[in-house]
Amino acid sequence: MDTTTSNVTGNVFDVREKLVLEGAVVTLMNQQYTYRQASNGEGNFDFSHVVSGKYEVSSRFLGYYTFKDSIQLEPGDIVNIKIGHITDW
Repeated sequence: MDTTTSNVTGNVFDVREKLVLEGAVVTLMNQQYTYRQASNGEGNFDFSHVVSGKYEVSSRFLGYYTFKDSIQLEPGDIVNIKIGHITDW
């Protein structure tokens, strides 16, 4: 990682069952940039070289409420996010 960008990693899981959620779509978005990827088999995601700024973080997974939050990234930040989903039924 260089010192002008940030890294954002994390894990997506079911809050009640404490199970990882593979394939959850995690998005970092602001007015200029959008970064998107699916969580892997361990529920993990990893965004490298994210341009600094304020981002909305969201995660979607079928059968669960959408997770939304915001983060402010400064150059050189390494951020780890735990995303807990709750079923929508």
